[in-house]
Amino acid sequence: MMEKQIWRLKRTQPVNQLTANFIMNPQPPTLYSLLNSLANYDSEVKTKIRNLAKVTHDRIFDFDYVLSDKINKEDFEIDILNHFIERRIGFETLTSFQLHLENKLHEILPYYNIMFDALSDYKLFNTGEVIERDLTSNSTSNTSGSNIADLRYSKYPQNQLDDISDGNYVTDQNYNTTSLDNNTDVDVSTKELIKRSPVDKMKLYESYLKTKNSIMTKLYKDLDVLFYQLVD
Repeated sequence: MMEKQIWRLKRTQPVNQLTANFIMNPQPPTLYSLLNSLANYDSEVKTKIRNLAKVTHDRIFDFDYVLSDKINKEDFEIDILNHFIERRIGFETLTSFQLHLENKLHEILPYYNIMFDALSDYKLFNTGEVIERDLTSNSTSNTSGSNIADLRYSKYPQNQLDDISDGNYVTDQNYNTTSLDNNTDVDVSTKELIKRSPVDKMKLYESYLKTKNSIMTKLYKDLDVLFYQLVD
């Protein structure tokens, strides 16, 4: 009796295994299966699920892109992989997925880097309990004007005073002109002291995390187009 032939893939490269899997299952692979193949194929010591992204992130993100220096690049890549680890990629091959991932990051990161840069305003790593700020302001005031006092008295002859302002037939005259022109520059300098308690620092850190997570949530939505559907 002839022994039944069993087809087996040669143990060469993980990409070959992924290709064979795709032939047998026409749906795109999950990100988990990609990471698992890259980390554990032909390896005696198996990487646990929780560490797959950490071990393989540099092989998925094997291209250059500009990321704000306020964000740790390794943590950024691991967070993305862990967020989508149960999703199927939207492309037939890993290489195609990487090409589209690279293009998408180049498209959206200039916008997100502005928000990441703003995270430095939280100053989480300030070791002092007291923060001192110098507040300086400059103001200029300008006052100008004129005042004319024209006091005239005429005893006679009244019937010839067609225009008293010309000074004819004026018996007594008092004419005063006063001008005012004043420029004043004022510099105001104050110092502000801010004291933070441990509770204040905790609230600041919570606000920082909330803001960062909000930014990452928006970024995940932009990257969602690279994935096929939720795993059944």
